[in-house]
Amino acid sequence: MTPTEVLDVHYAAYGASDLEGLVATLSDDFVCAAFHGREWARGKSGASAMYEATIRDYPLSLTRIEARSNLGDVVAMREYSESSTGKPAVDMIAIYTVGRGQITRADMVRGAAVEGGETLAQRQLDAYNRQDLDAHVACFADDIVVADLNAGESLHGIDAYRDRYAA
Repeated sequence: MTPTEVLDVHYAAYGASDLEGLVATLSDDFVCAAFHGREWARGKSGASAMYEATIRDYPLSLTRIEARSNLGDVVAMREYSESSTGKPAVDMIAIYTVGRGQITRADMVRGAAVEGGETLAQRQLDAYNRQDLDAHVACFADDIVVADLNAGESLHGIDAYRDRYAA
């Protein structure tokens, strides 16, 4: 199965409240974590407990998939979920990595963790389009790491990032 097909099966099980079917889409060494943060679940047993609560509190019937994009073995989905139990709504980006026909990792970016992110992203893009390097670079953390997807060397730190674009 392609990564997109694996995610289709995963979400179909989620939508049917089929915890066993959902966990079957995960690898034995599955990890779910906050993006660049702490682990929320490891392995199928940890994932089972986590997804049991997710299915109960945030059923797929109250979840909108806002956007979906895939590149190779990675599928990213923007989701907005309302709660059936009175918990706050969740706006997140789920970044799934698929290997050998199963989901091996899920990294989650919650809206609360990136509050104002759309404004910051717009400010960064506007500065880039104006070719205002100082305003553009000011949108990034000093310890930024930029992976070069063209197989070049990754950039480490704001100075390296600035140097790349100053040229």
